[in-house]
Amino acid sequence: MEWRDAIWGALRIGLTSARANVVPMVVLWMVAVGLAVAYYWIPGVATVLEPVRCWQEESGTIAAFLNRLIFCGVIPGALMMSIKSIRSAFPIRVLPAQVLWCGVWGIICDRMYIAVDMVFGPGRDLFSIFVKTAFDQLPWTVLVVMPCNAAFYFWLARGLSFGRTVSDWPRGRFWQTLVLPFVVTNWCVWIPVTFAVFALPLALRVQISGLASSYWTLVCLHLGRSATRDC
Repeated sequence: MEWRDAIWGALRIGLTSARANVVPMVVLWMVAVGLAVAYYWIPGVATVLEPVRCWQEESGTIAAFLNRLIFCGVIPGALMMSIKSIRSAFPIRVLPAQVLWCGVWGIICDRMYIAVDMVFGPGRDLFSIFVKTAFDQLPWTVLVVMPCNAAFYFWLARGLSFGRTVSDWPRGRFWQTLVLPFVVTNWCVWIPVTFAVFALPLALRVQISGLASSYWTLVCLHLGRSATRDC
């Protein structure tokens, strides 16, 4: 029964976070899907995004790093200091770590997008998009991204203090207590967005997904503070 209670508690945290952010989440879906549709169907949109595509193709790792550094590190970091529910008491320590973490994940995500096209092919038809989204949201997200993010934001919410992190760590319940809320909320936010991102050319994916990641980072900061040993 204890593990069941832990799972239901984690699900409540994830769903509560998603419900609390439902309006910006729906707006995010509409923007992502609308952008993918507009890229192919509205004249001029592809032309506007062409410099972004060229920059990513030419700069690669640097462009991906700077995208996440700005949209997931700097912007959410500034908002973090102005929103009481996620404000850190240790900004000098927390903000640089947050910015660097997000920048590195920009590179990792870009490599993932490239690898996915190598494995599943470069197609952007409906079936190809579905398969790539399934890979992104199941093995990649559940086994790699969310465990790393859950541990990092738990640590970040405790001011990068190893002592507090060890004290609050959910011993024996890491997956149920920390990872599951991130997974549930991630699926609510990212499945429609990821579907739209994989509909775009490879060189645009990491850049466009960075816009959505800015909002997602704020959710992660909130989840990191919400997760405790008793949840």
